[in-house]
Amino acid sequence: MALILKLLTLCNILLYDSFQGRSLPDILNSLTSRLFPAEIQLIAARCLTYIYRSGTLPSTDNRISQKALPTLARLCAESFDHSIIASASETLAYLIEIDSELQRTAAITNHLLKSLSDLLQSQDPGVKQAALCCFASLGANDEAIRKRLMDTYGLINAILNGLKDSNSRVKLSAIRCLHSLSRSVQQLRTTFQDYTIWEPLMGIFTTETSIEFLVAVTSTICNLLLEFSPSKEPIINAGIIERLCQYTMHADPSLRLNSIWALMNMSFQSEMYVKTDIINMLGTKRILELVNDSDTRIVMKTLGLLRNLLSKTHHVEIIMRAYSSEVLEAINKLLESDHSSEVKEQAFCIIGNISAEDENGDYIIMNNKIMAHLAVFLVH
Repeated sequence: MALILKLLTLCNILLYDSFQGRSLPDILNSLTSRLFPAEIQLIAARCLTYIYRSGTLPSTDNRISQKALPTLARLCAESFDHSIIASASETLAYLIEIDSELQRTAAITNHLLKSLSDLLQSQDPGVKQAALCCFASLGANDEAIRKRLMDTYGLINAILNGLKDSNSRVKLSAIRCLHSLSRSVQQLRTTFQDYTIWEPLMGIFTTETSIEFLVAVTSTICNLLLEFSPSKEPIINAGIIERLCQYTMHADPSLRLNSIWALMNMSFQSEMYVKTDIINMLGTKRILELVNDSDTRIVMKTLGLLRNLLSKTHHVEIIMRAYSSEVLEAINKLLESDHSSEVKEQAFCIIGNISAEDENGDYIIMNNKIMAHLAVFLVH
């Protein structure tokens, strides 16, 4: 954090410092001109990108959207050296990664999609990896862009080949590209099913030990386990539940979060056998530990999982008959904690699910602590 603050301070100083009456961003802006060698244009655009990502310049600044972005897109063309192409593509991916408007601008800039498509055929792993990174950033938010990406010649085959690539950076970029595309309901129902994309992902999931890979794969699998995804059932049948439950105990918070998130998505509108497998393999003890995790995101996803497990009346009866004391203990602890109102709202939703069936109403009514919490929150 101290380093980040120092860098932000430095970027702010650079923003307002001047040389011969011109600010550094203005000087960098002029260096992106085609009058300068490609190497100079690239370095200038990279500097502007880092200044923007530091939060010092907004994405709407013309030096970012109208100069740095088009310059990087132009340098992605095959006519430049591989080192320039790879660096320009990676920098462009970083530039547009978090901003939807920059992504939309890039998608229509300087034949970028055609250039990136050509780069996917490159034998240079650095170029291929950078192109996949750029596709991943382009498809991060906008459904219309995702549709255009899927219509791009050779993309899906390049991703599938990337998943089998011996170069780890190419493989990781292919996974991240799939993660972006998997946010599309249409692609989950069509392309992902047509190419049975879940199979190579499951292969990576079961063999990789790298945290970076596992986090990227589980992020994608989370989307493939959504209720409307045709890939959901075959992934469950492939035995993913046990491994996901194991990863909820991992020291890495991102992997822990993705694993419980995947279980939450999987449990939504699922058959009882799926819910039973989750409960048996995860264990009520582990669910209680996750509900008390230090990471609020993990707490929220665990509560989402509990809410899904207790969603149908006959499921509620079966689960509460076996685990009522553990579930109610977890809810009480949450309501007594200093968690945010969003977390406690999820706890009350679980109470609502339990109470929805008359036979189960007694579980709540007979619990004095929960009734006391309800009385307090009703007053507020």
